[in-house]
Amino acid sequence: MTHKKKSSFGKLLLFEIRFCFKTCPFLMWAEILASILHGLSFVAVMYATQLFFDVIAAAVTSRQSFSDVVFWALFLGITVIGNQLINGFENWLFDVLYEKLKGYSILNLYRKTDKIGAEEFEAADFLDELRNAREGAEQFIFPLFPMVGLLTFYLAYFFGVGWYIFNVYPILAFSILVVFVPSFLGQYVKSRFFSRLADLTTNDKRRFEYFEQCICGKEYFKETTFLAAAGYFKKRYQEALAILSDKEWKTNKKSAAVLIMVQMLTLAGYLIVLLVFVDALIKGLISVGVFAALFASIGKMFDMMDEVMDSVSNLVKNIGLAEKYVMFLERPKERREDRKIALNNMLELKDVTFRYQGAETDILKNLNLSIKAGDVIAIVGENGSGKSTLVKVLSGLFPPQSGQVLYDGTDVTKVERNLIYDIISMVGQNFIKYLLNVRNNVNISKDFNGEEDGSPLSDQKIIGLLSQVEIAMEQKELKEDGLDTMLGREFAGTDLSGGQWQRIAISRGMFRPHQLIVLDEPTAAIDPLEESKIFQLFYELCKENTAIIVTHRMGCAKIATKILVMDQGAIIEAGTHQELIAQQGKYFEMYESQLQWYQ
Repeated sequence: MTHKKKSSFGKLLLFEIRFCFKTCPFLMWAEILASILHGLSFVAVMYATQLFFDVIAAAVTSRQSFSDVVFWALFLGITVIGNQLINGFENWLFDVLYEKLKGYSILNLYRKTDKIGAEEFEAADFLDELRNAREGAEQFIFPLFPMVGLLTFYLAYFFGVGWYIFNVYPILAFSILVVFVPSFLGQYVKSRFFSRLADLTTNDKRRFEYFEQCICGKEYFKETTFLAAAGYFKKRYQEALAILSDKEWKTNKKSAAVLIMVQMLTLAGYLIVLLVFVDALIKGLISVGVFAALFASIGKMFDMMDEVMDSVSNLVKNIGLAEKYVMFLERPKERREDRKIALNNMLELKDVTFRYQGAETDILKNLNLSIKAGDVIAIVGENGSGKSTLVKVLSGLFPPQSGQVLYDGTDVTKVERNLIYDIISMVGQNFIKYLLNVRNNVNISKDFNGEEDGSPLSDQKIIGLLSQVEIAMEQKELKEDGLDTMLGREFAGTDLSGGQWQRIAISRGMFRPHQLIVLDEPTAAIDPLEESKIFQLFYELCKENTAIIVTHRMGCAKIATKILVMDQGAIIEAGTHQELIAQQGKYFEMYESQLQWYQ
């Protein structure tokens, strides 16, 4: 179920503070200290400027020697150089800290995603939520750092400037308020615009990116080109882009109007402050050195306020996505039991009903099924009959809305998901082509069998496993580098045929330790004349374990000890190949239909 709980700005900042200090405590404290020193260094430059110009003014009237002027000039130069050194160090420290925190925030997102049930990924609302969280993971710390900057660098700067001005002429200290007030009023109004924009454009961005992939994505490019469909997707891409751009334009237009008003108020404040300084100098309330320091710094003060505005603006723009990220991490955790399960006797379904999120009808309807451990079960049926959904429920990927899935009497919907997957392996039709070398493509699973003494699986053993699925190291693609051959052209490796890739996937799934293996159309890319060898291999390897095979090819189902025929979410026939042929029902009809293609 999609998590809709709203997060407050204060809660977000508290979450970020805990995260940052827990993840990088030393760097956080170093950044805070460097940021404060950076802000105070500008005040030191201001004070050094006053001393320098006061000495020059005194030297003009012969009250100071030239050597004093040189000394204070050097002092001012050293102060400016120190300011620049602190500036460079603080910027470098910020970059290091930012990259570390961004990496950890993305890692936390992946850890959370890994704990979410596969059924959630079938819902559009969840995909929107996940996309927002993925963007928010990269922007997550942006709301915090403007606040850190405001409370360290900018607070130190404006507090130091205020203290300095108050000591030379107290009434001038109030001029700083003229700089602050307009900016913060403007940013408060802008914050509402961008928070709403993040909610309005999530689905539009996902659609826009999808059509972009349809045009130039590797997965789609070949078919899009042969169908001459690029024009169609370009039009849809442009439509999606226009909708997204229109929403962003309206928000930015409102934001720009607010910014113009703020800038006008800020300019008026600049003139007022400058006139106050001139008036104080004419009246003799401040010295020439104080005026020079203030005049030289007034531009910096307003530059600082522009930076403050930019910082607050970045905070406002990113706060929406950052909140989405935090909300995603705070999704309620499934309450499941942390105890191991086994499948040594029986796998059972009792009154199981399953419906996808947002669907109007049930895919599986009150199913009851018993599978003995060690059985090889084939599930057949027409497209849309519920075959793949059934195996996802049987394997614990999708928890049913009602009913029980029992492994040796234990309801797997109450057990931690990773403990279910510990005893299950899978080979699917839509297998993944991992861009790794051959060795790692085979033994990628953290639970892959090692040698009997506990050492990693030997290369010779891996070569033997591959040979069982007709992958030989002597073939031309692998002959030169063997198990070190990089697969996939994206990283300057070699590519395999669809059938060879599928054999790699088969070896990966078949030789992972398991008590139950699910084979979902595992030979779809393999020549029909060769697939009987693969299924015979399946049969030999599955003798000591339970196997569930989903297939459209009736001939492949013959190796099963029991065949289930599905139609509209129900099991309408069950038995061996010979029994179902004798019944002359749905299975017989499907078998005879396919048999004609081979006669």
